[in-house]
This record gives sequence, structure tokens and C-alpha cells, in this order.
Amino acid sequence: SPNGSLYMTVLLDDFTKFTAVAFMDTKEVVREKVIIMITQLEIMGPGRSAPTMVVSLSMRSCVHFSGRRGIRHGMTVGYTREKMRALLLDSKLPQDMWAEVAATANYLRNISPAEG
Repeated sequence: SPNGSLYMTVLLDDFTKFTAVAFMDTKEVVREKVIIMITQLEIMGPGRSAPTMVVSLSMRSCVHFSGRRGIRHGMTVGYTREKMRALLLDSKLPQDMWAEVAATANYLRNISPAEG
């Protein structure tokens, strides 16, 4: 469960617009988690473009790994962040449930028919 996590990383595949979200308790595991996420996106199918890495916090350690794969870095979570805020406010859940709400927002984004 992502509950209790302090850090969130989001990867966006430019080709399919699919996003993957991961939660971490410490910054030290961000690099390992991002490498796993990128690898999983790469093996999901041929013809996929390099993902745009949308990150929160401490991604400097991933620059070399992702740069070799043509992955671009961004520093905003956009839709997922805004949807997360709306869901959290509307549900009246406690703030410490942010990770579950973010995962739900990401799921809703992925199953929506179209996202700009």
C-alpha cells in the first residue's frame, strides 16, 4: 500500500499516454524504482516512444540512465496532481491518504477515453 509514502514519481508514455505511478518512503529508492518503471514500460510492447519522465523530487541520479534512452524530464504531475487534489477534497479523506488518492487519479486518467 502506498499509504505512508513520502515521494511519488510518475512516468508518462508519449506514444500511448499511459502513465505509471510509484510511491516511495525514501529518496534513496527513487532511482531504483524509476529504472524498474522505465524497464517495464519498454517491455510492454514494440513501437513505444521513450516516455516523458514526470517526476517529483531528486531525479538527478536517474539522468544518466534515462538520458541514454531519450527520456525527457519534466517537473509537474499535471492531470494526476489536479485530479488528486479534487478527489481528496471531495472525499473528505485525511491528508495522509494522498498516495491512495493519487493512485486512483492515475487509474482514472489511464481508463479515460481521451486525455490531451
